Amino acid sequence: MTITKLADLTLDELRAIIQQEIRQSSTIQEGYARLLAHRHSGRTYQEVMASVERNRVPEVAGAPSVVELLRADRDSRCVEPPTRC
Repeated sequence: MTITKLADLTLDELRAIIQQEIRQSSTIQEGYARLLAHRHSGRTYQEVMASVERNRVPEVAGAPSVVELLRADRDSRCVEPPTRC
């Protein structure tokens, strides 16, 4: 099936394409993570992921997001108007 315009897609076809791209991207990322885990530590992918889960810092309700913290830090260092920093 050849589609030349996005407008030619039904909503279900568009969703299927997006889901396929997400699955493919996830598979590539998993493969890369597996390669790095084994290459750098000798640990299996499952061991690395278990370590990530154990060491993950939970979000605190009401705390600023990472983006908000980065913006505040950037703005505190900026002496020029924000458009020029």
